[in-house]
Parts: sequence; C-alpha cells; structure tokens
Amino acid sequence: MGSSEVHIAARGDVNPHPRNHFAVEVENWDAWVANLEKVGESFLEEPITNGGKLRAFVNDPDGNRIEVMWHSDWHKIY
Repeated sequence: MGSSEVHIAARGDVNPHPRNHFAVEVENWDAWVANLEKVGESFLEEPITNGGKLRAFVNDPDGNRIEVMWHSDWHKIY
C-alpha cells in the first residue's frame, strides 16, 4: 500500500457506532467509486469537498464505518 498510517482509538463498547471508524486514502477516487458501484454499494451521503480534497463514508458488511479520502496533490504529500 505504500506509505500508510493507522490511527486506532479504543472505546468501551465493541458495537458499531457512527463515530467509530477508520480512514483510508485512495490514489484514484474515480476508480474507487467505480469499484464501489460495481459491487452494488454506495456512500452513506454525498462526498464532502474541501479545496482539492474529497471524503465520504461507507459501511463494511458488518456495519463498521469507513472514511475514504482523496487529495488532488496526493503524489506531492508522499
């Protein structure tokens, strides 16, 4: 996966909760969205744009929330 960061925060309960999530950064947003649609899934809400950044949330099959992020200058960050 190249350069990666993992952020883990412990909480008292183990049930999926809307605020509990992990995040991944993708290099190619359009390819990621196409794959998401290919498997019949969609974002929980419309992606949020902020300058040259996009982010959105999906649920995995167990209901765990995943944040997907993309930066237009991704190649410059790493």
